[in-house]
Amino acid sequence: MSLVDNREMAREALFFGELPYQPMPEEADIGIAGLLRVYTPKRGRNGGDLNDALSRVPDQVIKILVAQQVVATQCDNGDAVFSFIDMDTPTARAVIGVTAYCMQAWEKAMHRSDGPSLLNPTQDIKTKTDINERLGHLLGAQSLVIETATAAAETLSVWCKNPNKPSDNELKNLSKVLSNWGPRFLTEWMNGSILDGWLKVQKLDEEEIAHWREIFTDSLKKHFAVKNINDPFNALSRVKEHLETTLRDESIAERLGWSV
Repeated sequence: MSLVDNREMAREALFFGELPYQPMPEEADIGIAGLLRVYTPKRGRNGGDLNDALSRVPDQVIKILVAQQVVATQCDNGDAVFSFIDMDTPTARAVIGVTAYCMQAWEKAMHRSDGPSLLNPTQDIKTKTDINERLGHLLGAQSLVIETATAAAETLSVWCKNPNKPSDNELKNLSKVLSNWGPRFLTEWMNGSILDGWLKVQKLDEEEIAHWREIFTDSLKKHFAVKNINDPFNALSRVKEHLETTLRDESIAERLGWSV
């Protein structure tokens, strides 16, 4: 089975259960991203072994993506999932950085859940173009890294104002949301599809719905997703309640001792 044939399995392993929106799914109903978001302790010591493993991740990611680039540019066997035009561009470096961040976060999640390492430190990453050495015949860690890089490339333009020159802060926040949810959630969160579904069950009239869509800008969407990573809509519900109670004219007047 080639990497292309293995894509669906790899993406399911990483992002299964990201949609429909469910903040507390059962552990059996989620992939590694959901495991990180819901079931991984946010605090705790890594320990020397995990720190060593995490420090190796960026180099391992680069080796795997370089090997993928070889397949994409030098082989004609249909095993290339995607390729960079040039690996030494801001966009390529951004994708590599986001991929490494995600793999480190998931490696930590697996470690704290007593699961197996996603990236075997002794694994030999092959880069030859001989038919028996092609990356298309290697699965496991390579598939996960390449699928993560694909997800990063898909969402870079969705999250960053200028994907050709993304800021460090944009990449950090993109990495956090992608590693905790997945590319479908991130895309539908930013394009408003998830918000529209939420608004439909809030019993709002059309004018109120239009108002929410207007005030819920891209900046606010990013803020809620990053600052409330486990359950962004819980935070949004609190804001809605605050607007409907504390910030109503009557409530403000009552606090100030005014009459309305």
